[in-house]
Amino acid sequence: MKRLAQGGLVDRTRILSFYFDGKAYKGYPGDSLASALLASNVRLVGRSFKYHRPRGIVTAGCEEPCALAEIGQTSHCMPNSRMTTEVLYDGLYAKAQNAFPSVRYDFGAVNNLLGRFLGAGFYYKTFMGYRRNTKFWMLCEKIIRKAAGLGKAPRKDDRSYFEHFNEHVDLLVIGGGVSGIWSAYQAGLKGLKVILAEQNAIMGSQLFGQTDRVDNLPVYEWTQRLLDKMYHMDNVTLLSSSTVFGFFDGNIAGMLQKVGRTGAQRQHRPDVNGAPKTCEEGIPYERRWKIYYQQALVTTGAQERHLVFGNNDLPGVMLAGAVTRYINEYAVLPADKRAVVFTNNSYAYQTAFDLKEHGINVSIVDSRPFDDKIGAWVDRARGLGITVHCGSVVTHATGRKRIKSVVVRGYDAKNGTLDRKQYHMIDADLLAVSGGFTPTIQLLCHLGAKVTIQNDTLTLPDAKNAPAFVAGMAASQHGLQAVLQSAHQTIQKILAEFKHKTEMRLPVIEEYSPYSVATPLWQVPHLGNDNVKKFVDLQHDVTAKDLSQAVDEGYVHAEHAKRYSTASMATDQAKISGMNIAGILAQSRGADIGQVGLTSWRPPFTPVSIGAFAGSLRGKHLQPTRKTPIDAWHRDNGGAMVEAGLWMRPRYYRQHGRNINEAYVYEMQRVRKYVGICDVSTLGKIDIAGPDAAEFLNRVYANKFLKLPVGKARYGVMLKEDGMIMDDGTCARIDDNHFYMTTTTAQAGSVMHHLEYCLSVLWPNLQVRLSSITDQWAAISLGGPLARDILSQLTVDDVSNEALPFMGVKELYCKDMPVRVLRISFSGELAYELHTPARYGMALWKTMLKVGGKKIIPYGTEALVSLRIEKGHIAGAEITGHTTLRDVGLHGMAGKDKDYIGKMMSQRAGLDHDQREQIVGIKMKRNQRAVRGGATVLLKDKKLITQQAAIGRITSFCYSSVLNQNIALALVTNGRQLEGQKVLLKDFVRGVHSEGEICSAHFYDPKGEKLHG
Repeated sequence: MKRLAQGGLVDRTRILSFYFDGKAYKGYPGDSLASALLASNVRLVGRSFKYHRPRGIVTAGCEEPCALAEIGQTSHCMPNSRMTTEVLYDGLYAKAQNAFPSVRYDFGAVNNLLGRFLGAGFYYKTFMGYRRNTKFWMLCEKIIRKAAGLGKAPRKDDRSYFEHFNEHVDLLVIGGGVSGIWSAYQAGLKGLKVILAEQNAIMGSQLFGQTDRVDNLPVYEWTQRLLDKMYHMDNVTLLSSSTVFGFFDGNIAGMLQKVGRTGAQRQHRPDVNGAPKTCEEGIPYERRWKIYYQQALVTTGAQERHLVFGNNDLPGVMLAGAVTRYINEYAVLPADKRAVVFTNNSYAYQTAFDLKEHGINVSIVDSRPFDDKIGAWVDRARGLGITVHCGSVVTHATGRKRIKSVVVRGYDAKNGTLDRKQYHMIDADLLAVSGGFTPTIQLLCHLGAKVTIQNDTLTLPDAKNAPAFVAGMAASQHGLQAVLQSAHQTIQKILAEFKHKTEMRLPVIEEYSPYSVATPLWQVPHLGNDNVKKFVDLQHDVTAKDLSQAVDEGYVHAEHAKRYSTASMATDQAKISGMNIAGILAQSRGADIGQVGLTSWRPPFTPVSIGAFAGSLRGKHLQPTRKTPIDAWHRDNGGAMVEAGLWMRPRYYRQHGRNINEAYVYEMQRVRKYVGICDVSTLGKIDIAGPDAAEFLNRVYANKFLKLPVGKARYGVMLKEDGMIMDDGTCARIDDNHFYMTTTTAQAGSVMHHLEYCLSVLWPNLQVRLSSITDQWAAISLGGPLARDILSQLTVDDVSNEALPFMGVKELYCKDMPVRVLRISFSGELAYELHTPARYGMALWKTMLKVGGKKIIPYGTEALVSLRIEKGHIAGAEITGHTTLRDVGLHGMAGKDKDYIGKMMSQRAGLDHDQREQIVGIKMKRNQRAVRGGATVLLKDKKLITQQAAIGRITSFCYSSVLNQNIALALVTNGRQLEGQKVLLKDFVRGVHSEGEICSAHFYDPKGEKLHG
């Protein structure tokens, strides 16, 4: 293998240095990693998944199953990257995968010697059944898991930057070949907004070197002129290095564009000569596009199939089309002296011609018998000095770490039999194979398009109902004349959809490339004593024997055989082997290939990095850090800030104790004895107004709200449509048509979305306006026996128990600051919530602390949660989406004579009985370690101490300053009937256990005397 002295699309004026497995190599701008390695005479690039067999470069595009590598070092490392699509850049570092200690000498190769024991179903048959869960199985499982996979995910944080783009277009053209370029050009001329997406580095590069001509120009030069014209069209966007990886509902396509190091040379404007003009390297490494399109045109071409014969995975066995691309596009000759082209179609003859032109001794092995259809190409080949063996096949290749020779036998294509008596060997350092072409229509199947197999061709039986238009080789058209004719007719149909006139001239086409329909050859027939492996799925090491075995054991459908043998489950989704898999299954069943079908194709079309999906939403950019209006005071005064959902809140104040346990207990005690304030600005706040506001709330809350008096608040619970609790909170009636709702911090967004859905979909006739005002209002909870004294010093208004009773609402001024006071309590003490516009939040907080003097302290979320546990109030830990009103003891508040969301579903027999988990309290035994939330509650049988049964789980726990012991809330089966029952509490994760007693969930002031005082 060598670099040709001239030709190709590489830039020979600049040399790039790169590394593979620690060794330095040279390449040129425009190279792929694969082409640069081939030019450097590197054949062995990896090891196979299961057998650790030597593997080389097979293809030149995204369908590559073998040449996978880890690209980059330290934090920036992309495993399982295809060498064939990685554009070379200076300093690129690549490492072979799945090999130890090196790719040349891999200890894992012992698996190849044990191959007869590692066939399809090996794992299930060996380790399942009576061996399952034994120590032997557990040991083997660890070894298998460690050996599984190819590349290794990086352990360090990847600092690369990824972007997200959204775009709306009239027409999305997928595929920058001749049909895609022609279609995009015609649409652009008509003024449509067009995106032309091509996964290769240079649009139309696969056409470079072809002898066909269009309008008296080489086909590549003709396409580059069209691209140059489109470059100057404002309504056309050309995107190379961009792979559309999926079609999704709603006319949405996902696309990955490489922009960073590997994409720097891809962002170009091709000039007339086809030389790429590179632009400055972009900032993002990759960019994920979400494209909304009116119409889409799939011109993705076809993928050449591999051939199945013995040792067809040896380094040096390549697809014929890939060999042609490496010669013409990259100026790399993948052979040294002798090459064999093995084919069942005439396309591969061009590969033989290209090899012969560069001095390689070439032989062609054609499985088809000599006839008039192929006679002209056979005669041309023989006229160039190429030996042609018609009616013959390669039965197997020989060699260890590279191909040395091939064995050729006669083949009767009609009967599918071999000449078992005579054979001959041909020395070869390259074997170019071509098994025909499969249309690349995976994207259409992402939206449910059904395909059928006729002979060896995929077709869309109902193209009119396909989710997109399709043209060119993707529509099973072959030859330049047929491909362009297909694109020409399809683009006229698309333009007609946009009401454009469709008169246009089809260019003059001169075809010189060989073409004929392939004769199906799913696998070279077996010989009687042939034990050489014939690989079908090269990435997962699935052989033809594995597929036959799957059929013998009852896995006759393609989807079943896929899961039994793992065929087509690799990252390449069997792009070059899918049809071969179907063909071999059909042969094994004695059925028609159309009856077997293909396995499902799912997005993404090619692997997409997790970073591209995440985009810039990582670390602190994942979501905005939300701060309350009082945040600066908390930080300046010892607040230990912690993330609480979307917000930053003080967990405790450092000056209140040496550690968190001392601090929150001290804060609890002060609230119970004197008074404390807590920043609750994070509560969701929704302003609800309109003539039908009361009726609306009456429907969304389980309890009644229709006759709530003005100046009163009410605790309410919302259910989901399945009858489970969604959220709880309070809602105050400001006047007849105006309500002020508060929600839990965590569910604020979900509740707002739910309410908007109800208004827009369920009851669009209701006259109600919703406004989210969470950020516009600050809220401070004032709680403790001295709370009323503090409030009375802040305002001249009457705040006595008669003027502002429990659940009362009053709007007043505190030191000239407007405040909406809600007398509600989360702690169980006499308490108020003071809501004020956000701009007054800090001033009101400081004023309250100043008025309270030494008797008032701020407290954090840890004390807040502990106070509510003592009181028995439920929160997010108990409202998990799986609890009902009856489970938490609130079923009595539900309206019996009104309808509300979730009412009917909540009355299902499975939800409305006492044998479900119910909320209870648990007092833990003193002088034992506290058991945290998530621990299991176990019921101990008095007769059999060792017999234990799990009856529930702890949801929340804390130390009670009132009871002087650890307490918890728990969900326990039939828990309310078990009060007084002794239980065991076990935290199996942390290895902590304790004893406890089930009791009422209301540990503190169960009659509510304090909060009503």
